[in-house]
Amino acid sequence: MEGMTGKRVMSVATGAYHTVLLTMEGHVYVCGIGVYGQLGLGTELTQAFTPVRVDQLTKTKGEAAHLNEEPGRQALSPLGLQSYQ
Repeated sequence: MEGMTGKRVMSVATGAYHTVLLTMEGHVYVCGIGVYGQLGLGTELTQAFTPVRVDQLTKTKGEAAHLNEEPGRQALSPLGLQSYQ
């Protein structure tokens, strides 16, 4: 995928017209259409056809490594990463 070369994706969440990617490094990327704020990029940018990093949702490297070790599923929510057993 353009814009994600060399990045290791740990988790993917999708909506009807948007996708959210979490990398092993703890960065959150979004792409697609989000006229109601689904992309988390503010009200000015409602479309992103290549992944855009959402800095407000970026985890530290330690947090990303810790999340990768936890058992169970992990999913992105509007408030960040949540783990489900």
